[in-house]
Amino acid sequence: MKKYILIIMALLAVNTLPAQNASGKLTVWSFTEELANMINNPKWGFKAKYLEIQVQYSQTPSDQFEYRLDPALASGWGAPDIVALETSFVRKYVESGFLLYIAGEKTKAQALADFKSQAERLEK
Repeated sequence: MKKYILIIMALLAVNTLPAQNASGKLTVWSFTEELANMINNPKWGFKAKYLEIQVQYSQTPSDQFEYRLDPALASGWGAPDIVALETSFVRKYVESGFLLYIAGEKTKAQALADFKSQAERLEK
């Protein structure tokens, strides 16, 4: 359950964008098929609201995901626009500066503090 919270938060943040005039392409990488349902659900999924945005979805097994993502981020080539992360890897990517915090005007330090607070609540 904990690992899916970040996926949901990312999609909710993107799904609050205005639908009018939204077009383009998003590349999404995940380690779980639940994200595909959040994107493709015909009633409430991302594609239902953003008809003009093409989503390229790729699922990689959890044990191989980090080894696929790290080289893409380090090289600056081929990295996804949206990535679903296991909670155990979030700190690494937040501290590396590779993640963009899109939920407001918070700094990286504030985003990491928010994540730690969320993680502590989930562990209780």
